[in-house]
Amino acid sequence: MKQVILTLGILFSAAIGFAPLSVGAFTFEKDLLITDRDFEYVDYLSTSGIQRFLQEKGSVLQNISASDTDGKNRSVAEIINRVATRHSINPMVLLVMAQKESSAITSSSSSYAIDNWILGYGRCDSCSEADAAPYRGMANQFTWAARGLRGYVDDINSRGHTVSGWGPGIAKTTMDGISVTPSNKATAALYTYNPCVGAYGGGYPNFGCNSAFQKLWQDWNANTVKYPDGTLLQAGGMIYLIHNGQKRAFTSMGALVANYDTRKIITVPVVAVEQYPTGQKILLPDFSLVRNPAGTVYLITGLKKRGIASQEAFRRLGFNPEEILDIGWGVANSYGEGSPITVKTTFAPGTLVQDDGNGAVYYVGAGGRKRAIFDRAILDNNFNQSAIVGASPADIQAIPEGRPMVLADGTLIKGSKAVFVISKGKRRAFDSGTTFEQLGYTWDTVVEVPKSVLKLHEKGKPVTLKKVKASSKSSKKKNK
Repeated sequence: MKQVILTLGILFSAAIGFAPLSVGAFTFEKDLLITDRDFEYVDYLSTSGIQRFLQEKGSVLQNISASDTDGKNRSVAEIINRVATRHSINPMVLLVMAQKESSAITSSSSSYAIDNWILGYGRCDSCSEADAAPYRGMANQFTWAARGLRGYVDDINSRGHTVSGWGPGIAKTTMDGISVTPSNKATAALYTYNPCVGAYGGGYPNFGCNSAFQKLWQDWNANTVKYPDGTLLQAGGMIYLIHNGQKRAFTSMGALVANYDTRKIITVPVVAVEQYPTGQKILLPDFSLVRNPAGTVYLITGLKKRGIASQEAFRRLGFNPEEILDIGWGVANSYGEGSPITVKTTFAPGTLVQDDGNGAVYYVGAGGRKRAIFDRAILDNNFNQSAIVGASPADIQAIPEGRPMVLADGTLIKGSKAVFVISKGKRRAFDSGTTFEQLGYTWDTVVEVPKSVLKLHEKGKPVTLKKVKASSKSSKKKNK
């Protein structure tokens, strides 16, 4: 077979920093501080997510560990996750309260208030420090605050109001003279904990109180929107691919740059990626040749490894032994077992082949089927510095037929009246330029393609700023 080499070039540009979804003017809604669903969204942040959130904010808490209520030494992130899970409360609620009460989340150094009274629990105006001593300390503060909030909600469930009379639909006046009628249980619980509105809502001018809670919540959680499949997100020092509704972390730059355009990386807060379930890590570039400790050689295709059945199969398919990467059992076992590649395999998955007769170019996919490439734009979009192997019409004919190749997921393209992102092979139009920009996309990465290429992609749902909904499993967790 003859080879026709097509040099496409490799991109090594750095990720672009961007702060999407900037929060506009804040309008305080005194009767609805937070939804009940958000209040109880236990899975909103994992322990590692809490830790990376603290690092993102430069908080002193990222480096603090303390004796927990069971006597074990734990990091602050572990303490927060533990009490949040036990009492079915969103860990972000506790983080926002810590900032509201002691500025602990954005403080780079510790203080007496942070070390002892981080959430202000037990420090009422009429209470002495001695009276509040049982609640002193990092773990005690988070434990008692979470327990208290859960108790308030339980009281509302059982008798319609909390111990101090706050409840949904019940009008009360706060300590700073503002009439409030909570519209849900979470709001009533937060006013029970701290019965004042504060500076952003016309209350006490020197204190943030619940208006500060709502402002912080909006500022820190505005980015929890649903990104299309194929999006590259960077948060907390990690880069992820959104794939099948999951976040898949890249473990190396090699795995990233071999198959993806780094110009398309969108930098987002940690909370944005924490809303996605965790999928399998991307350890190796697609179509890597690897060898496990037992000496078996595989070709990596997506989430699977396909064993090379023999040295003859290896040689006939033109593999280079110098490209084999030795891997450990941990990496090898993280990939599922695919069908083996044998001497009967005409072309290895991942190969570009060109019909010597009519010049047509095909891509041999992971499943061994040929996928026609109808336009140079699709070729350039999917493949960097790839070799095209010439083949006879008979060899081409022998390859099973698959669906035509389309643009890669995450590609931004321009139509006559809209800009689209390709996701799961479909073209999804942005509902507005504002949505495009606030999601963190950049106009210089939009490419213009022929109408014939555009029409290869079925229309999908428009891309909006709709927020990620709380997981249904979170609300079903039992209180402990």
